[in-house]
Amino acid sequence: MVLLRNAENVSIITEGLLAETPLSLIGQFYFEFEYDGKRIGLWPRNEFFNDRFRAMVMKYQPRKGTEGEQRVKQVFIADLMAAREDNLFEWRDVALT
Repeated sequence: MVLLRNAENVSIITEGLLAETPLSLIGQFYFEFEYDGKRIGLWPRNEFFNDRFRAMVMKYQPRKGTEGEQRVKQVFIADLMAAREDNLFEWRDVALT
């Protein structure tokens, strides 16, 4: 697998985001992708990326927490990985500018 990163094509938008996009530790989880002449906005559903998720990220990073707390984190990750993509994300068409 080849990972291409081009920071010149990354825009950080902090205003005018959809209300239903979940909060992250700094900002909101919202991404736009353009491919083959189309642009979509994509954001994770609140079912997984909620206050509980944010609390776990703050508490357990990097590799912090008791053994029991780490098990809770692993169960969460397993549930996330087992979920179908249509249960993880919402999306919308975005006008090309």
